[in-house]
Amino acid sequence: MYITYCRNQRTLGVVDTTQYRRDATAGEYRPTHLIRVSDWKKVPGKQVETGYCTLSFVWEQSGDVVQKENVRVKFLPATRSKATIKHVTYEELLQQICKDFEIEYLWYDKICIAQSDDEIKLREIKKMHKIYGNACYTVVIVPEVHIYDPKDFDTIDPVYDDIQASTDAWVDIIRKSLWWKRSWTLEDTMTSKRILVIGTGTQFWQHSLHTCDIPTTDDAFSLRMLGFANQQQGGGSVNQALSQAHFRSSSKEHDKIFSLANIFPDLFKNMKINYKDDINKTLIHFYRTIATHDLSILCFGSKLFENGEEIRVNTLKNHNLPSWTGVSGLHLDRRVTTTTAWLQSQHSIRDDMLFHISTKY
Repeated sequence: MYITYCRNQRTLGVVDTTQYRRDATAGEYRPTHLIRVSDWKKVPGKQVETGYCTLSFVWEQSGDVVQKENVRVKFLPATRSKATIKHVTYEELLQQICKDFEIEYLWYDKICIAQSDDEIKLREIKKMHKIYGNACYTVVIVPEVHIYDPKDFDTIDPVYDDIQASTDAWVDIIRKSLWWKRSWTLEDTMTSKRILVIGTGTQFWQHSLHTCDIPTTDDAFSLRMLGFANQQQGGGSVNQALSQAHFRSSSKEHDKIFSLANIFPDLFKNMKINYKDDINKTLIHFYRTIATHDLSILCFGSKLFENGEEIRVNTLKNHNLPSWTGVSGLHLDRRVTTTTAWLQSQHSIRDDMLFHISTKY
């Protein structure tokens, strides 16, 4: 398959966030390896003094297109102007995107992690929250994000009165995209402080509202999805991550847990990541650890509409997990703080995974 990227990108949102993106700085941590965009060479991360960006994408959408000799002309819906279309490989596409957005160094897991070395791969997986959390921002490739009516960029939403109609459109489109349905892309997003979403001919900027009041394209998305890596600095609660994670898919069942462990690294810093371990034992260890530290895991309700149909299909329903994990329901997607007092109450989880909480009332 192939995807389309139009270099004359239109920006969603009523505030120009270009300068905010250019001013974004990286943390002190550097990944083991990074790609130097100018010549697309892998270099040691410790040699990079400037910042870097990370990449979030769907592997199925990164297949190579090698027909470079074909060039054609077509009209772009976002601008109604002619454009030259080139067929390039996925990496050449990424290099062009980085150049267009002035990115000097990129962390791209396909290259920066030795995919054939299981030991290195597992070691790097445990660092994912640091890699994404310390980046200037994460570049998110979602080719499905495409505005079909150019008038939407100039139309103010009649309900909210302060956002473009195009912003309404991308909210619906991105929730139906392949990127939204993967476990690892959830981790990419929730451990990032900032993301730049690049669609076919549109792009938009999101900044974590947990860390800063810089304008974003959609505040609700930023509040619920970004900056969860450090709860002590105002990050999210476990229920928010589970409200998404229980409906995401992955090529390996273990990845559903390992990606969540990176979202809350303080809870799982001693967790052993091993694809050879029994998946059910790994799941039990994961949920037991969460419930010990954050009782917002209990903040869930029904996942059914009034007519009995499922709102979303749970991807963990076949593992026979206890009801208090919420895998048969739907967790709240907003931050929960009231459950912290419950941790002072006596509670325990038995070997058979029955949950006991003792209260004064």
